[in-house]
Amino acid sequence: MKIIAQTCPWMKVALTESSWGGIGKDQIEGAICQAEALGIFAREGLDYAARWTAPSSGWKIEDAFKLFTKYDGQNSVTGDSVSAITSDIDTVGSYAFHDLERGKLCILLTNKKESMIWINVTTEHVGSFTSIAAFGFDSTTGLHQYNSDSTVWYVNENEVAIQLQGMSAVMIVGSTESQNSQSNSGMKEWMSTLWIVCALCCVLEKV
Repeated sequence: MKIIAQTCPWMKVALTESSWGGIGKDQIEGAICQAEALGIFAREGLDYAARWTAPSSGWKIEDAFKLFTKYDGQNSVTGDSVSAITSDIDTVGSYAFHDLERGKLCILLTNKKESMIWINVTTEHVGSFTSIAAFGFDSTTGLHQYNSDSTVWYVNENEVAIQLQGMSAVMIVGSTESQNSQSNSGMKEWMSTLWIVCALCCVLEKV
C-alpha cells in the first residue's frame, strides 16, 4: 500500500471473490477468519473488498460482518487504525480503531484457540476510558453483548485485560475523553461499500 501511495496515489486496490470458508450455519472457523480479514483490510487501507458469496442470514460468518457494521444493532466501527498489541500475538489477533471526534475506541480481538484465554491488549489512543462494553460471537452463541457473568475485563488507561471464550471474535467498544480533533470517516464508508458489494454478490448468484 505504501508503494502505491508513493508511486501512483490515484490507483485503488481491491480484493474480490475472496473466501475463508464459513460455508454453513455453525461454521465458526471461517467466521473468525473473516472477522480477522476485515480487521486486516481496514488496518492496511484496502479500498474495496468482496466476498463470494454473501453469507446467508443466520450464519455465523454474517456475524463477522455485523461485528463491524452494527455490533450493537445500530452502531458501526469508525475511526483511524491505531496500534493494538496482545500478550499472545500467535493466538489472539488484535486490531484497533480510534474515532477522536466521537471519543470512541474499538478493539477487535480474535481467539483462535478452542479453550478460554485471558489476554492483555495495549493500544495507542488519546485520553482515558470513561466506559467500556464488549460484543462478539463464539462457537456456541451468535453476535451479542457480553456481560460480566460471561466475559470479565479490566481497564487500566490504555491497557485492557479480558477473558475470551474459545474460538471467538470480540469487539471491545470503549468511550474515551472528548478530543478536539477531526476524525477520518473512511472506515465507515469502507465497511458500507463492502456490505453493499457482498449483497450484490448474493443477488448475482441467485440470478
